[in-house]
Amino acid sequence: MEVRHHAIFVDHDGQALTPRVDSGGVALDSAGYARYLHDMLDAIRSSGRRMLLLFIHGGVVPLEEGLEDSRRMVHDVMADSTQRDVFPIAINWESSLFGSYSEHLFSIRQGRRETRPLAVALTAPFYLLADVGRAVARAPVVWYGQASRFVESDHPSRIQIAERRLRLALDSALVDSTGSHPGAISLSLGEYHATGFQNFIRFATLPFLPFKMVGTFLIDGVGAPGWEVMHRRTKTMYRPSSEWPAVAGTARYIRPAGAVSILLDSLVALTGPVSDDPYRVRLIGHSMGTIVATEAIRTHPGLRISDIVFMGGASTIREFEDGVLPYLETHKETRFYNLSLHPTAERREYYLLHTMPDGSLLEWVDGYLASPETELDRVIGKWDNIIAASRIFPDSVRGQIHLKGFGYRDGVGFGPDGSEPHRHGDFDNPGVPFWRCEFWQPVPTMARCRQPVH
Repeated sequence: MEVRHHAIFVDHDGQALTPRVDSGGVALDSAGYARYLHDMLDAIRSSGRRMLLLFIHGGVVPLEEGLEDSRRMVHDVMADSTQRDVFPIAINWESSLFGSYSEHLFSIRQGRRETRPLAVALTAPFYLLADVGRAVARAPVVWYGQASRFVESDHPSRIQIAERRLRLALDSALVDSTGSHPGAISLSLGEYHATGFQNFIRFATLPFLPFKMVGTFLIDGVGAPGWEVMHRRTKTMYRPSSEWPAVAGTARYIRPAGAVSILLDSLVALTGPVSDDPYRVRLIGHSMGTIVATEAIRTHPGLRISDIVFMGGASTIREFEDGVLPYLETHKETRFYNLSLHPTAERREYYLLHTMPDGSLLEWVDGYLASPETELDRVIGKWDNIIAASRIFPDSVRGQIHLKGFGYRDGVGFGPDGSEPHRHGDFDNPGVPFWRCEFWQPVPTMARCRQPVH
């Protein structure tokens, strides 16, 4: 098994790299990348497998780590006897926090890449000063938000009421024998069983509050600009900044030249022809990988996708509404799965022995890393957000929508101890079969996993 047949690697500006990222990587020119993809497509055809599993990891993942994760994921999928028709492909992109913040400090200026050394040297200190000043000025606001989330209910009653209404609609539409649910959203939320010790620790660590306040300050100062750069990189995978100088030399249309866009062009050509045994795509994104996935669906509506799976999605609900909903409305065979942590687990996730701010990465994004303008600009991966926003699903696609929130220590989890995922990073952990239907199918519609894929 050669990882180059199952993965692409994308640098900070959307350009393709060789898989030797642990040695610094070598950028591929257009001819080299074309040969790389040609070999990948030959491997797909010769494998005889017809389901392409396209997986996109989230943010805060260096390329070196992505290489090892890709090798593990490809090995696990290929060794899974239930996935004999699946050919895994991983999209690895440079999303380390340190690299992202460094790019913000020393390169990106108002969306453009600054290449003049003098301009960078003159402006970098002021960018750093602005980040520190912003974090200082916002600290009381951010601390207030942290305190509010601590005292608020982990599972608000208004969300529970909305859940009950959706379940009633599902009960009236669900066909038990097949798991189909025409006109209704399928959903299930596991149970959260915290131990007495965990409940005790939550309050016993309140003396660490000064450390949490400092941690929040650091995350807001460094994390917010880093988040913006990582978000930028989800777009340069399609149209890299290197395209813009070419505009001066031509007035014609230029196709997107990003590594991911070119890969998707190739997959559209592969999956597009109608046949008795067509290729299909299973698109799975984790965290910020869902932003890349949303853009893939928006820019490549010709891709033949059977399943779209968002795991702890950092894509906003508005991005989903603009990119994924139109696809679902024109592809009635496609199913969408939105996987979330239990809202209590989302609120109570902790780091470094409770010395850092509580809450998952998605809590941080909604709380201070991003600046949502409306509720639709909050992330789709939090259970509370997607339940509250379920009104955006037209009746015509509700039968294609599946919402699943995982429990904690409820006896139906995954992973070595059966309690995963209960942290944001658990979705693609070793031992978590995120590629299986049983992992992303809500309990009421589990029967669909026993049906043949057409």
